Amino acid sequence: MSDKIFSWDAGPGAGASGEREDAFAAAEPYVLEGHPGIVREKRVALGSASYGGSVSLHVPTGRAWRGCLADGEPSWSEVADQAAEALAGGTA
Repeated sequence: MSDKIFSWDAGPGAGASGEREDAFAAAEPYVLEGHPGIVREKRVALGSASYGGSVSLHVPTGRAWRGCLADGEPSWSEVADQAAEALAGGTA
């Protein structure tokens, strides 16, 4: 099991994948329709649950990629993940 997941959100679609390239591929049909996309890297961790068990947590690492159309094709570039910066006490 990977210790990271890559969540994606683009227009009406959203999901998660164990690989960054798979997240890009899943989001690209929506980016092609003209919606911007975002892929965020998250670390998988276990947290304590109130009933004494464990729950899976997805903790933002701060790495993110924005997808948009460039010459009619989806293009991905790394950007600062403002949500992760805000959680870390940054000035997002």
